[in-house]
Amino acid sequence: NWRTVVARAGNGAVVSANMAPASRTASMQHVKTIAVALEGQRHFAPLAAFDPEFCAELMAALLLYDIGCEGSSAHPGWAKHPMDVFGATAVHGGCWRCAYTVDSIGRASYICGMLWG
Repeated sequence: NWRTVVARAGNGAVVSANMAPASRTASMQHVKTIAVALEGQRHFAPLAAFDPEFCAELMAALLLYDIGCEGSSAHPGWAKHPMDVFGATAVHGGCWRCAYTVDSIGRASYICGMLWG
């Protein structure tokens, strides 16, 4: 994150730094506990885990928007605070609107995933 802030502020570079949602990638699915907990997150609205194909297309579209649109948060001078670039177009999967933190529902997500998928 610090490299994004330095590149924008110091060099005036266009920097795309979008937050991707939780997704069912191979690196997340190879650990059974995490795979089950990802499936259990849907029982804690508005949390959601996404398929990797959807995330790849979404993140590619956000990258193209950041590069091509002068009004995007990737361009220097857009943000009032240096960290605004990370939240402007973040796809948080519901974690910023959920009543619980992801850490606080880890065990419950796992149990829900085991019982109801």
